[in-house]
Amino acid sequence: MEPVATSSALPSVQSTVPDGAGAAVMTTDVASDRGGALTDTNPVLTEACTRYAQTGYSVCGAIRDKYLALGGPGRLGYPTSNELTNPDGVGKRNTFQNGGSSIYWHPSTGAWQIGGEIFRRWGALGYENGVLGYPTSDELTNPDGVGKRNTFQRASGHIYWSPATGAWSIQGEILRRWAALGYERGRLGYPTSDELTNPDGLGRRNTFQNAGAHIYWSPGTGAWSIQGGIIEHWAALGWERGVLGYPTTDETPTPDGIGAFNHFANNGSIYWTGATGSRAVYGPIRDKWSQLGWERSCHGYPTSDVSTTATGQRSTFQRGTIDHTSSSNATVSSCEQAAAATTLYQSAREAAGLPDEPELSLQQSLDEEQVHAYAAATNRSYPSSVVVGRDVAVEHEPGGDGVDPNFLLERDFVEECRANANDLSHPVASKHGWVKNHFEWCAVGKVSILNGFGQTVASARLTRVGYSTNTTAFVWMYYLVDQVTDESVFSDPGDYSITFATECGEDTGTGDCREDTQPLPYESLTAWAARSDVDATLPPVYQQLNSSNATSNPSADARRQHFIRTTISTGDTGRPVKDTKSTGVTPLRCDSSNEFPTYTEGCVFNNVVPFLTYSIDGNVRSVAEHIRDAQTRPEITDPRVAGKTIPGAFGSETYLRRTRDGSLADANGRAAAAVCRQVDPDYVNQGFDCDEYPFRSTREGASTTQNFSARALDRSENRRAGNGVRIFYRDDRILDGDRFQVRIIDRP
Repeated sequence: MEPVATSSALPSVQSTVPDGAGAAVMTTDVASDRGGALTDTNPVLTEACTRYAQTGYSVCGAIRDKYLALGGPGRLGYPTSNELTNPDGVGKRNTFQNGGSSIYWHPSTGAWQIGGEIFRRWGALGYENGVLGYPTSDELTNPDGVGKRNTFQRASGHIYWSPATGAWSIQGEILRRWAALGYERGRLGYPTSDELTNPDGLGRRNTFQNAGAHIYWSPGTGAWSIQGGIIEHWAALGWERGVLGYPTTDETPTPDGIGAFNHFANNGSIYWTGATGSRAVYGPIRDKWSQLGWERSCHGYPTSDVSTTATGQRSTFQRGTIDHTSSSNATVSSCEQAAAATTLYQSAREAAGLPDEPELSLQQSLDEEQVHAYAAATNRSYPSSVVVGRDVAVEHEPGGDGVDPNFLLERDFVEECRANANDLSHPVASKHGWVKNHFEWCAVGKVSILNGFGQTVASARLTRVGYSTNTTAFVWMYYLVDQVTDESVFSDPGDYSITFATECGEDTGTGDCREDTQPLPYESLTAWAARSDVDATLPPVYQQLNSSNATSNPSADARRQHFIRTTISTGDTGRPVKDTKSTGVTPLRCDSSNEFPTYTEGCVFNNVVPFLTYSIDGNVRSVAEHIRDAQTRPEITDPRVAGKTIPGAFGSETYLRRTRDGSLADANGRAAAAVCRQVDPDYVNQGFDCDEYPFRSTREGASTTQNFSARALDRSENRRAGNGVRIFYRDDRILDGDRFQVRIIDRP
């Protein structure tokens, strides 16, 4: 804006606004509260000025244009000063009646209105000579309809005001980060401070309205937000001068949807969940945890910060620990013990002459501690019908009438059963016993021994172990008796000589149940009690069950449900009594499906949902990553469908169901391929196949729903993975319509 011309040689040309009496009022020299004034005592007003008689002051040039564009006296009131020169000697301003408003002009920025709390904050920061420079906008209403703002000349500066927070400046990289997070309508809310210098003298920060949020900036890291429990923990560790340094990410939700995290400059992170709180992990321990798959690894979330030990450092996790030894620079995860067990398992399969299965992860069961931790992390328990694990079954061959129990009975499984079968809080235990997988079952109970008067003279623990096979319709049931306890009151325990025997009961189908006719030798109750911790193994019951059409129609996919009921008898020679107790029913399904050429009939304990496991670190990595994305981040998968949810994740309440309908499988494949072609029309010529999840061999495949994912992947990996599905169907005897789930782990 040009200053007002003054010259006594010029004629007096003026534009006036009458006062209440209608007389013209000449402008006078007005001192500024900020310094600077018109020095002319008798200025000559050009036609670019308007003089307002109500207050006696004039508004000129670009400032007048802005004043009138904003509504003039109707909005800002009348001027309370003439045009004033600012302390920088360049810019101009007028002040007005309403809201403490002023209009500032500078040749580089033009004329803009500023007032109220925003004007006072700008003044506290040094007006135009401060960090922000001149305004570059009028006072604007924010998109939330509540707050106000002005923009400024330097560092993309803004001052934001709201009734709840007041007026505060924000600028530069911090402003850009806040913008990326949604400005005032984002999760941080309004600023609650100006940009502040951090105690290290290098970085900057602003504080914000919600969840104690801050945005921190440093030259080496840029600007990132941090809030809530994570910033509280970072503060406890010394802020930016602590072990972690500055944040290098915003607070980010974890892929499992349970927690949140920030990463930091010094190879560190803070992870938070409602169950574990905020925990810092850094250095070699963090490196190891990240290699294993972060919170989705076998360890879960950290439950402690890194602590110092006699040999180095340790962090505890929901499942296990990670230790770093300073002297050897070695970092060891307790989960790696499971990997070692897998190696032993592979070796055992090889020694037994069983085929290797490189497509599948063979670490397919969790120990009890891991199961409980997983259930706690997901805030629920598994249904009792769902077993967490699928071990490859040992295929027990029928041995005829003279079955050797030492060949079939596995002592490790007996102890595993006793640890789990009666713990109904365990996710895989139920009132029907404990089903480890499709081919191994057990139950633990108590039997009582009565005398001829119906009085209990003793009790014993009875462990029942059942095996089925994938090659015949035979089922073996073993009975182990121990913990024989004298409960007689009126008799001498030496008066009783007791035996145990098994008998076949009934089942819903027809079959040939055989038992050993030789019971255990009679021994006195005193002798039984003396060896109460030693198992007495009864001869087995083994039964060939009817698989419906196994002989009459071998081509049929026939199946029949059976409920095996066996009894255990106790007796004594001194009293004419035989007490027969039913041991309950054991659910099995036997079939003669024609789809497994070398496994034409078999039986499974079917109150269990098996699962197939793929490993991220295996030789089907791209397939495993695709399935993980489909299960945990369906919104990033193709086709892009809002609200898409894809079933079948391990531990969830959704399942996949196998289909043997070839037409449906082909339709599933075509629907998935169409999506792959949309993404990359030339994927086939590049050596890729179209991978789909749910699998094309399921009733939930791509032709039946939009809740699927298709992705072009390496052809060899995709075909190895497909072969793994076929092996899983065969080895777990998954028939048409059977439910199963898919589990993704970070390593075999």
